[in-house]
Amino acid sequence: MSIDNVLQSIQQHTPKHPVLLKQLVLEIERIPSNFEKLLTHLQSSESARLRLKQYIERVFEHKDISYCLIESGIANRTGFKSEIVRKIKHKILPESGDIGTLHETLFRISHFNAFTTEQLHQLFAVLDTEVDFDSKFLKNELIDAIEVLSYRITATAIESEFITRFKNNQTVTSFIRQNKEIHALIAQHVLGVQFNPHLVSHIKQLLEDSIKDVAKLRRLSHHQGASLQLSYSLHRTAQQIERLHILLDIYMQPRISSVKLAQFIKQISVNEGRKNSIRSLLNETTYLLAYQISEHESKTGEHYIADNYKEYVKMFFSSCVGGIVAVWMTIVKILLYKLPFAPFWQSFTYSLNYASGFVGIQVLHATLATKQPAMTAAKIAHSLHSGEGEQEQDFKGLALMIGKVARSQFVSFAGNLLVVFPLAAFVALVWPNLFGSQLVQVYAAKKMLHDVHPFLNPTWMYASITGFMLFLSGIISGYYDNKVIYSNIPSRLRRHVVLQKILSKRYLIRFSKYIEHNLGSLVGNVCLGFFLGMAGFIGFIFGIPFDIRHITISSGNYAIAIVTLVKEIHWSYALICLVGVIGIGVFNFLISFSLALFVAIRSRNVKYKELKKLLYFTSTYFRKYPADFFFSPKQERKESDL
Repeated sequence: MSIDNVLQSIQQHTPKHPVLLKQLVLEIERIPSNFEKLLTHLQSSESARLRLKQYIERVFEHKDISYCLIESGIANRTGFKSEIVRKIKHKILPESGDIGTLHETLFRISHFNAFTTEQLHQLFAVLDTEVDFDSKFLKNELIDAIEVLSYRITATAIESEFITRFKNNQTVTSFIRQNKEIHALIAQHVLGVQFNPHLVSHIKQLLEDSIKDVAKLRRLSHHQGASLQLSYSLHRTAQQIERLHILLDIYMQPRISSVKLAQFIKQISVNEGRKNSIRSLLNETTYLLAYQISEHESKTGEHYIADNYKEYVKMFFSSCVGGIVAVWMTIVKILLYKLPFAPFWQSFTYSLNYASGFVGIQVLHATLATKQPAMTAAKIAHSLHSGEGEQEQDFKGLALMIGKVARSQFVSFAGNLLVVFPLAAFVALVWPNLFGSQLVQVYAAKKMLHDVHPFLNPTWMYASITGFMLFLSGIISGYYDNKVIYSNIPSRLRRHVVLQKILSKRYLIRFSKYIEHNLGSLVGNVCLGFFLGMAGFIGFIFGIPFDIRHITISSGNYAIAIVTLVKEIHWSYALICLVGVIGIGVFNFLISFSLALFVAIRSRNVKYKELKKLLYFTSTYFRKYPADFFFSPKQERKESDL
C-alpha cells in the first residue's frame, strides 16, 4: 500500500485502530522521501490535514498514560537478576499488552522510533497538535504518577541495601523529605486549591539535592565497594528522580507544545523499542561494578610500574625470580605429562601446577610479565579519568607514564625470558647426568616445537585465547578486591569463632589484613592456573581448536626442545619456531592489554578526544626519546622535556 492509498483510506473513514498509522509509518521508513511528500500533501490539503489529525487523536485519546509516565524508560524495581530473566523470557515469548495504554499503542506501531525528533516536530507542527494536561483525565494521571514516583524514591532510601551501606551518612534524608513536600502538593490538588509555585520550586530543589546525593552515594561506593544490586538501585533511583523532575515541569506548565510532544513521543518509542534489550541494561547498570573492578586493577597496576632507575633494576631482578618459578612450572608439567592420568585428571594436575606457581610468584613478590598488561591498562584509564589530562602538561605527564609502563613491561619480559631460556636449557642438559635419561624424549621435543610453530597450527590464536584468560583473571582479581571491601570480609574473619580458637588475636588481625590486601590476587592467580590448565581438556572434549600458549611456559618448552634436538633439527626450523614464541608474547600482551584498557575506559566514560591527545603526546615522546620506552633514563624526564 502506497502512502497515497494510506492517506486516502484515512480520509474515507477515521478508525480508532492504529493499523493505518502503522502502515503510514512503514511506508515512510521504506522510502524516506515519503515524509517530505506527506508534509507537502498536508500543507496543501486542509481536509487531509484535519482527517489525519482527527485519526491520530482518536488512536491516542483516553489512552492510559500512567505506564509511560511512571515505568517507561526506568529500570524495573524487581532487581537486576530478575530484570535480566524477565528480558530473556520476553525476548523468547513477548508479553501480552493492553491496547488501551499509550505505550502498547506505540509498541504496536513499532516503527515509530524510525522518525527523528525533528521529523515528529515538523509533523505535529503541520497538524497543529498540542497536549493540555489541564484536562481532568490527564491531570489525574499526572498527579498519580508524581505520587507513585515519590513513594518509590522514598522506598529506595529505606531499603536494607541502603540502610546497611549508608547508615552513617545523612544524604538519604533528602529522598524522604521530598515525599513530605509531594504530599502537601497532592493535598492542595485534592482540595482544589491553586498550586503554590514556591512549593513546586522547593520540591524541585529537593530533587536537585537528591541527584547530588545519588552522586555522593556513588562516590562512597568507590571506598566501600559495590555490587550489581547496589549499582542497579542507584541507577533506578537517579532515573526516577529525573522523571519526577520532568513531571513537575509539566505540572507547572500543563500545555505541551509540538516540540515537547515530539520529544515525549520519540522517547517513549525508543524506550518501548529497548524495553527487552539486555545490552542496554548491562551498559546502564554494570558501570559502577566495572568501575570498582578496574579501579582495584589500577591500584594493583601501580606496583607494576617502575618510576625510576632503582625501581627499574628492582623489577628486573623480581622478573628473574618469576622466570625461575616459570621454569619450575615447565619442568613439573613435563613430569606430570609422563604420569598415566586420564585426560581430566591430567588437566587438573596441570591446573594445580600453574595455580601454585602463580601464587608462589605472588608470595615471593616476583614479577610475571604477562600479568602486567591488564593492571597497567586500568592505571592509564584511571589517570585519564581522575582529572589528569585536561591541560597540555597533564597529557605530557600521562605520556611520560606510558613510557614508564612500556619500559616496565619490557624489563619484566626481559627478566623472565633471560632466565627462562638459559635455565630451562641448562636443566635439559644436566638432567641425563642426574637421572640417566632425557627430560623429554625426541618425539615429545618435536611436539613441543610443533606447538609453537606459527604456521603448522593456530599457535597465535591460542596465544590470543591466553591473552583473554589473562584479562579475565585480572577482572576476577579486581572483583574479589571489591568484594573484600563491600562484604567487609576482614571484620567478619576477626569475628569467626573457629579462627578465634585457632589463632591468637595478633595473628588473626594479621591474617585478616593479609586477606584484605591479597584475596583478589590469590583468587585471580588460582583462576588463571585453572584457565590455562583446563583449556586443552575443553578443546579435547568438544573436538575444537581450543588451547593456550603462554609466553614463559612456551619459552621454557622451546629451550628444552632445542637442547634435546640439537643434533636433529635444522636451524631454519628452529628460527621459525622462535618467531612463533615471540609472536606468542606479542599476542598475550596485546589481547590482555587492549581488553583491559577497553573495559577501564568504558567504565570511566573516557572521551575519544582525550585518547587522541594522549596518543599524540606519546608519539612525540617516542620520537624524541625512543630508548626511554625500553630502558630507564639515569635522570627522570620532565614534562618540559617534551
